[in-house]
Amino acid sequence: MLRLALAVRDTDGEDLVAEEILDDLPRSQSAAADVLREAGLLRPRQRRRPVIPPKPCRSCRHCDCWGFRSVCSGRNSWSTWPGRHPVGDCRRWGRRGVPLSDGICRACCLHIDHHGPETREQTWTQLWFGGDLAPRLAIRPGTLAYPAPANKVRHRTALARTPAPPVSPHMINPAQTTLFDARRDWTCITVGELDRLPSFTPAAQSLLDDFRQHARQQGWDEQVQRLAARSLRILLARLGAEAPIHEADIRSLPADRPGTSARRIQQFLTRRGMVILAPARQVDIHQRAVDQRIQTFPGQIADELRRWVLVVRGEGRREHPAMPFETIRKYLGYFYPVLTDWAARVTSLREITKDDIQDALAQRPGSTGRDLRSALRSLFQGSQAGTTHLP
Repeated sequence: MLRLALAVRDTDGEDLVAEEILDDLPRSQSAAADVLREAGLLRPRQRRRPVIPPKPCRSCRHCDCWGFRSVCSGRNSWSTWPGRHPVGDCRRWGRRGVPLSDGICRACCLHIDHHGPETREQTWTQLWFGGDLAPRLAIRPGTLAYPAPANKVRHRTALARTPAPPVSPHMINPAQTTLFDARRDWTCITVGELDRLPSFTPAAQSLLDDFRQHARQQGWDEQVQRLAARSLRILLARLGAEAPIHEADIRSLPADRPGTSARRIQQFLTRRGMVILAPARQVDIHQRAVDQRIQTFPGQIADELRRWVLVVRGEGRREHPAMPFETIRKYLGYFYPVLTDWAARVTSLREITKDDIQDALAQRPGSTGRDLRSALRSLFQGSQAGTTHLP
């Protein structure tokens, strides 16, 4: 634009560019004036800027909308649909030579859509603004004989979408019995095959949604939530949610592979009664911990602790239900620090006096002292019963 202005100046033989010249530029008149004024090359205006009359307003000849086009954009697309809107006279309002749908023009359809079907028998229409301010006719199939256009993108996406996989044939039936125990092998489920898992049942999908909500309420890390939900998807897609899941099936998910998290899943399902615990594993864990702690004591005290374990397990002088190894492990944890101090100066529990016990309890007030009292009472009663009938 500056080149054009300077060319006109040179043609006129002037040193400055007359501001009136800029009125003839097709665009950027103000920007060119600012540059020339800053450079000292602009001569102030000597006559008024010409008044450009606005574009005349006109009404759409199909619907009488007020705008700047003879046919507004909505009516234009309406009229270009081949075979759907034949040209004729509107039997409601009387417009002539307009595209019709079921005998009425689009302006009447628009009026009926906004004001209700009772206005179909009226002989007038609301006047609308045209252009971007014009109202839109709702695209509802079957309404006012206005067919909804086919969504090509959605149609292509639906055709390209693979059908949903069937429900797993290995789903656990709550009524079925077990012929023999077998450990499942999950190594065939890779991260890339998660999208090809069997479809969820409604109960399985509900359980997975509850797990995700529980994870958010617990404030788990986003990565932890994703991995734990992925592992639960594997279980529910294959086994379902209609029957409890064996603990062995949960823990057999390979923990060394990215994308699995058995511990959090087991805790969540256990609270809902959806886990069949493995008794052998529970006993092995606590029993192994008890044996490992007893081995840290000298020989005589270790033998007396083993006798105490046998007694509380129901093998003493009187028959009684066996104490779980989990409880034994807790008791051993309560008096383990005290017993470690005693083992430094005695060789047998028989050397422990009443004063030793009272001193130990006095150093541990509150709930800690009450737990220690219960554990020591069980220890000395069990060890005395054991010495009478056990080798």
